[in-house]
Amino acid sequence: ILGPNRAYRFAAGMTYDWGQDTVFHVLDNTAVYFEPNSYVRARIVQTTQKVNNVFISGYGVLDNHYPPTEYDIPGKTDDGSRQTIHILGKNINVYGLTLVNTNVDCAEFGYALNVNANWAPIADPGSNDVFEAGELQNTNPPYKFRQAHCQEKHMDDTLNTDFTNCPTSRQDGATVAYVKAISWQMGQDGINAGRYGTVTHCFVRVVDDAIKPWDSGALYKDIVIWQLPLGWPINLGWWGWTQADEDTVVQDIYLIHNQNWMTSQGWPETTSGQCVVGGVYGSSSVKSRYRIRNIYVETACSCAVGLEINKAAYSRHLTPEGCVGSIKDLQITNMFFDEEFYSTGSRSNNFLRGERYPNPGCEGDYAGRIENMVISGSVNGRELSLADFVVPSQWASTVPGLVFQPVTPDTPAPVSSPTDSPTQSPTLTSTSTPTASPVAATLSPTSSPTSRQASRWVICGKANNCGEQNSLAEPNELHEVRCCSPFNEGSGWVKRPGCDVWGESNSDGSCYASKTFSQAKTICEGLGVNIRLCRKEELENSCTRGSGCGFDNDLVWSSTEAVPPTKAPSLSPTTSPTASPTQVPLTPNPDHITNCISNTSAPDAKS
Repeated sequence: ILGPNRAYRFAAGMTYDWGQDTVFHVLDNTAVYFEPNSYVRARIVQTTQKVNNVFISGYGVLDNHYPPTEYDIPGKTDDGSRQTIHILGKNINVYGLTLVNTNVDCAEFGYALNVNANWAPIADPGSNDVFEAGELQNTNPPYKFRQAHCQEKHMDDTLNTDFTNCPTSRQDGATVAYVKAISWQMGQDGINAGRYGTVTHCFVRVVDDAIKPWDSGALYKDIVIWQLPLGWPINLGWWGWTQADEDTVVQDIYLIHNQNWMTSQGWPETTSGQCVVGGVYGSSSVKSRYRIRNIYVETACSCAVGLEINKAAYSRHLTPEGCVGSIKDLQITNMFFDEEFYSTGSRSNNFLRGERYPNPGCEGDYAGRIENMVISGSVNGRELSLADFVVPSQWASTVPGLVFQPVTPDTPAPVSSPTDSPTQSPTLTSTSTPTASPVAATLSPTSSPTSRQASRWVICGKANNCGEQNSLAEPNELHEVRCCSPFNEGSGWVKRPGCDVWGESNSDGSCYASKTFSQAKTICEGLGVNIRLCRKEELENSCTRGSGCGFDNDLVWSSTEAVPPTKAPSLSPTTSPTASPTQVPLTPNPDHITNCISNTSAPDAKS
């Protein structure tokens, strides 16, 4: 047992091997540090209770090397089943470790790292009646009672009332960063961070599903996946107990050496095989507003998206009525493939289909449909389109509102501060094709001079909360960035009373301060198809206040241009035209302009 309220260290350069499966049972307020080059053959597990405040970090290796001496040991292997790290609770943090599985046996299913507190029941250490995954495989309700940990309902769909040590936001959700999950074990999954979990800057090389965004409010970002011959690189779920599953973001994923086409042809579950994104969804959780974007795929793979909703899915948890949840408003955008798809013969590859035969009463969110899905991608330079997909015509009604859009790749913003002096190392060779003759000088001014970019309003992040006044700013000035959307784009987005939009400051986990207008516009539009800079009146109405990054006290870019002032009318117009009109326009009286604007209710121009 590790903890509670204690810290442990594995020493640098030391090998720790007890000759058998060794499980450390971790408790509250426990820190475990792996010094560089420490090597530990063990696992770290906690499934009998939900713990708080666990830090596992360092630069060593944790090796899940030995098979369990017994499969079902409460608190140790209860469907921890060969999981290297499996901890339930909140404020679970794993940094820097290399997690490996060198077990020589084949097809020992499990996880490298599973800190999803909504994944399976709590183990009862006083009973030998331990949950096994088979209870939710090829089975229909009614299900047996199993004590939930952070699910809203127990496994039999009775209400759960104990949410002690359950994450409520990304602030107390699991954090996994700079972790390497590496396995040669067939059936070993990668990382599942659970509700409100954050996974960043990780490397995953496993022989099954790589990352598993299976619950609400999570963020998976900046991850490199080396996909071996089994599983989905981004798997959207098997079972999930009846509750909402909303607003998870997966972005900036780099997929290398994707070899899942080797097993897709024989995959029995779905016509699609195993694509970059997808799964065979048999969950009673309604999945909504997932955003999966900026997926870069190196080398050929069998398919981009293979998603099927099926009440007969191999792993499933249906409602008591036998319904499976719908997947709604899923956006998978900006997928880039550097080669054409690798054909697997008889397989249909890219494939979409909802539940074909919903049980009586399975309607609305429980009809098992894939609703209002948006897809964009580029395959070897061409646009990904409906022609790449099999959506069986007889089941098209199970995929309503499907939209394909052009990709919108991120474009680098211009340098906000150019260098003050020329390059100190000039080009050493002359131009191979010099100009044949000098360019003639322009003899007259350009008839259509280059138009300057309009000024934009910058508005206090919270009304009347800044030391500066709302004002017009030149486009190259530096100000803070907040974004707006007509939809709830996920965890952290706020909607204030009286506002028609949702606001956020760090949707992708980053704060953007001191940006030019062009950079700000690019940042917001790069976050999603519906996301944009906020308008002046939205910021004036404090629609983004409290959305993060401490920008409530700063001037924030709006998309609203300056309204060009009208020329002030003469206070005493002449009764006849001027005999000799002036050759240049008169400079209007600023006082008159101020009066005109302040007494005119002209609407703001919008972009």
